[in-house]
Amino acid sequence: MARAESKPCKGAAASLCSTRMSDGIEASEPERLVLYDGTCGFCQRIVQWILAADRDKRFRFASLQGPTGTAVRGRHPELPIDPDSVVYVDRSGAVEHAYARADAIFKIIELLPDVPAWMRLAARLPRSLTNLGYRVVARSRHSISKAVGACPIPTSEERARFLP
Repeated sequence: MARAESKPCKGAAASLCSTRMSDGIEASEPERLVLYDGTCGFCQRIVQWILAADRDKRFRFASLQGPTGTAVRGRHPELPIDPDSVVYVDRSGAVEHAYARADAIFKIIELLPDVPAWMRLAARLPRSLTNLGYRVVARSRHSISKAVGACPIPTSEERARFLP
């Protein structure tokens, strides 16, 4: 299988990476994929929120730790490998784009209808500020998840939107 050509991220903390569509990308992967920490209750709550807000069922989901997440990170070695990073992969065009951290969240929000206006406004803030906010939440996400309680069990329709 041929390796996809990668465009490196800009800087160590960058959050956008691109790969040309080629034999290195599985045809079965969806156009829009959200990778998240599968061991984090807070992250799973965010996924539940996206599921509820995604009326058009545009997004699919996979754990960063699973085979799908590993394959994406293999195509984008410049992506952060820590589980603190949400990754959004957009394959809707000729080039696969991967976004991490705050950029991933804002790209997801762009595609969701009826999100609160403050979320869309937050995307206009300087990236240094939004990335700082993201890091603060990411560091405390496990203690936050204890406060929100157990995650609901997804329906069979929702489970079909999750990849290994």
